[in-house]
Amino acid sequence: MTQSVFESIDYVLGDHLISRCEDGDLRRVLILNAAPAPHFLPRLAAAISGDLDCVQWFAPKYDALSAMPGSLPPSVRLHDSCDAVRDGGDYDLVICAGTKQKQETRHLIALASRLLTDGGLFVIAAANNAGGKQLDKDCKACGYVTEAYSKHKNRVLLMEKRAGSLDADLLEKWYAAGQVSYCDKTGDDKAGRNEAGDDKIGSDKTASDKTGGKGAGFWTCPGLYGWSKIDRGSAFFIETLRAQGVTLRGTGADFGCGYGYLSRAILDDSEQIDRLYAIDADRRAVDVIGRNVDDARLSAVWADLTRPCDAIARPLDFIVMNPPFHDDKATAIDAGQAFITQAAACLKGKGHLYMVANTHLPYERLLGAAFTSVTALDTAHGFKVICAVK
Repeated sequence: MTQSVFESIDYVLGDHLISRCEDGDLRRVLILNAAPAPHFLPRLAAAISGDLDCVQWFAPKYDALSAMPGSLPPSVRLHDSCDAVRDGGDYDLVICAGTKQKQETRHLIALASRLLTDGGLFVIAAANNAGGKQLDKDCKACGYVTEAYSKHKNRVLLMEKRAGSLDADLLEKWYAAGQVSYCDKTGDDKAGRNEAGDDKIGSDKTASDKTGGKGAGFWTCPGLYGWSKIDRGSAFFIETLRAQGVTLRGTGADFGCGYGYLSRAILDDSEQIDRLYAIDADRRAVDVIGRNVDDARLSAVWADLTRPCDAIARPLDFIVMNPPFHDDKATAIDAGQAFITQAAACLKGKGHLYMVANTHLPYERLLGAAFTSVTALDTAHGFKVICAVK
């Protein structure tokens, strides 16, 4: 989806932007939520006279950018976190792919506004069904005068930063709301929302509030899965393991760990776990989980779990997971199926996979082919908890 957004940017604005770069008007360029656009990115990189910084925190896209075969010059610098560019500033052009998460996209708008030089160009785009229809309204609310384009069901905006015309207070609010903050969790999906219905981060909390134990909140940020709540499926999963008297032992992994709800719960529940790899494709999840799980047995790993992961010591005794099943707005079980395949490859003989999934997702056939036994531990609330033994 993100790559198609960059194809739309290239189609409607590519020649204009590259011409400006070749003329020397745009010397320093930043791309937030970058994607390996095979036509646009090499042309842009070749046209600029300064550096091109690309930020991508999602491992599959980061790996794809890293693997672009010889098509990018040394001036391209790839970063896995926005933190690498927060203090940079003075970019002549910032290009951004928005996301389906409103607060995350607003944070990126605010970050881009901070980093642009006065008079610099700002391009942002998103799919119409993943935030694109909101972009024009949000950017105008900040004080931007927008040129709007539509292509391939994506919305593309071109703006020029004029510092005196921007709403600095609103941009600061959006910037702060998108950073890592402490969020209280109640187990209710409505937790963390204010009276206006906006997702709320506990801004009155500080690092001293983190206990890392049962009942505590979590450090999190917009963009992480279920960032402002405890996911219902994950909560049901832990309730089921406890009700069934499951004791996890040895070395295991939490596939798709997010901000760490499952990891913290299973480590709290079992002193017989020797080591737990908490693995996620989102760099931000890996960065915050150490603040949420105060346990020396935890090892956080940034990796794409749809492919073999060399960063963990195999074979494992157990794996827990609540696999992803959305690709942007669409339901897609490919990632969950890949998680199951990789779990089977990582487990030792008679090793256990414990997973939770929506009841309608058809994982049983793949589980039956990859494992010697598959048992449904419980089904309720639209979820199923499965134990598969290799």
